[in-house]
Amino acid sequence: MAFVPLASIQSAAQLSEAVVAALNIELKGSADPGKQVMAWLAPRHLLLILDNFEHLLESSADSAIAWSKALLAQAPKVQLLVTSRERLRVSGERIFELGGLSLPTRMVAPEASEAVMLFVERAQHGLGDFALDDHNKATIARICQLVDGMPLGIELAAAWVRVLTCDEIADEMARSLDFLVRADRDVAPRHHSMRAVFDSSWRLLSPEEQRVAARLAVLRGDFDRLAAQAIAGATLPQLAALVDKSFVRVVGQEAGSASSPQRYNVHELLRQYLFDKLQAAGEELAIKRRHAEFFTALVERIDPHFHTVHSITWRQQIALEQGNLRAALVWSIEEGHDSRVGLRLAAALGSFWEVTSGWKEGRRWLQSVLAYTCENDVVRARALVKLGELHHLLEESTLAEQRLREGLALCRSLPEVINVAYTIFQLGKIMATRDDREQAKTLLNESLILYRELGDSWGIATVLNQLGSLAIHAGDYDLASQLLDEAWPLLQTMQPRGSTGVAANLLGRALLGKGEIERAITLFQRALHIARQSEAQTGIAWSLINLALAHLQREEWLVAQGYFQDCFRVYQALESKGGMMAALEGLATIAAREGDARRAVQFLSVAAQWRKESGQSLTEHELAIQQTTRQMTEAALDPTTWQSIWFSAQHWSIPQVAQAALH
Repeated sequence: MAFVPLASIQSAAQLSEAVVAALNIELKGSADPGKQVMAWLAPRHLLLILDNFEHLLESSADSAIAWSKALLAQAPKVQLLVTSRERLRVSGERIFELGGLSLPTRMVAPEASEAVMLFVERAQHGLGDFALDDHNKATIARICQLVDGMPLGIELAAAWVRVLTCDEIADEMARSLDFLVRADRDVAPRHHSMRAVFDSSWRLLSPEEQRVAARLAVLRGDFDRLAAQAIAGATLPQLAALVDKSFVRVVGQEAGSASSPQRYNVHELLRQYLFDKLQAAGEELAIKRRHAEFFTALVERIDPHFHTVHSITWRQQIALEQGNLRAALVWSIEEGHDSRVGLRLAAALGSFWEVTSGWKEGRRWLQSVLAYTCENDVVRARALVKLGELHHLLEESTLAEQRLREGLALCRSLPEVINVAYTIFQLGKIMATRDDREQAKTLLNESLILYRELGDSWGIATVLNQLGSLAIHAGDYDLASQLLDEAWPLLQTMQPRGSTGVAANLLGRALLGKGEIERAITLFQRALHIARQSEAQTGIAWSLINLALAHLQREEWLVAQGYFQDCFRVYQALESKGGMMAALEGLATIAAREGDARRAVQFLSVAAQWRKESGQSLTEHELAIQQTTRQMTEAALDPTTWQSIWFSAQHWSIPQVAQAALH
């Protein structure tokens, strides 16, 4: 094996000279050095490593490739291992992509990461007592991730431990590419900084490739070729050339499907470098506008599919673009470049935030963009309705009603009746949550009439589900069954997973109210399966609490307790007090049944306090369970003790409640 450094030579004509120097070949007389090298290598078994080949392809590709092919032809026992930032694109070439060192992950501890270990080793060169510990390991992992495990980047970062903390190093790296620089006298100039590394690669690009590469800097995270084409103007040959020249990386298939479009990305430090080039070209504003408009149009095309059988696929597609979508929201709303685009994007993302539990993020963006004046009443109405839905999910009932009524007023002035029907339906849900049953029934029936006139099966089934829920709440299980029996075949025909799960849960609750426990459990398990497939956390939690109630009715206390605790965990992650308090009331019943009256009173007290704050009411079924539990605790404790426990628990924090509920 022989290592041949090529960084110092200027053309393919000097390749033979580099081999002579690396192998100490003794040349004879005035004969052609190239022919002498070929003759010397011809009989030998040898692995020849040609390092930094890429710059020889810039101006003399034909001669550099011709030299390599001639060598292999005349010395058949010689093998070439070529390191290059650009593929040679010759027949017989086998590509081995060199990535960074291994990074810490959820499965790999920092101390087992090659990247972290290199950082520690290089840091010790500058600071002898430097060590990996519990205080710095997370930050060192972040540093290594910022350079994607690139050894040079890690070494440049580690050199700063003499004067900065690890936190300061990470912050500076995130702020500026030019932070990663060193002045070692014995290091090649192209290794003095990350910018120098990128400069040498930048010079390998044609002017057209440079323009496309710079525009790709506005893309955040992974992207597909349609985005590269629409935003950066990248043709397929140009994208392939940037992959070959290591400016763009190909990433694995996403969403678990071999038919999913191929995805690409740009290393974060390289993206910073390319963004500087974009700014220097004076194209930043135009390309960022193109970026925001492309992703807004993408989400607007996807949004109508959220209530179809393929909703999971569409949701996954939006999830893949979160980096780009947030960048577009920042540019259009936070930086104030185009509030109209921002409003369109935020309104179209409303359904995604709703079903993926991104309620607080969605509320923040929609509140911000609705502060701007907008002439498009259709989009503004939609944004108001989506904001109202998110307020409702966050248990902000008053704000939810305000936003929905504003949205309804706009919807009534517009020709699309379906938006009126949908908004009235959402208002009906709020009234049902407040236990204003008559107002809820009036609104839901108005919505149902509109949906029937439109012949909208999804709308009809969804409103019937809600009316069934209202009947269950009132303990009218026969009416609930009648309403849900009409909704069920409509949903089965359309197969929108979320709505089918809702219907299964509601039918189960109606059956549970009638005492048909086994059939109810079957439906709840079906609903749980659907929710897990859809990754719908609220659906998962609701199915769990229904299963808990069913097993509670069968007096299977430990099974019910497990379901209530699992439900509590999901709602805790969602920060939903409404869900947590329902689980607490179930856990209170189990505690009372097991003879722990003190714990039961504590749970009842917290739940009662949270119900008072939220204004949510109990169903007739739940109310009966709660009353029985309270009677059991009052019989087990003297009145003074009972009152003392009740009042002290009302001041518990959520972590205190979780500790008691889950342990």
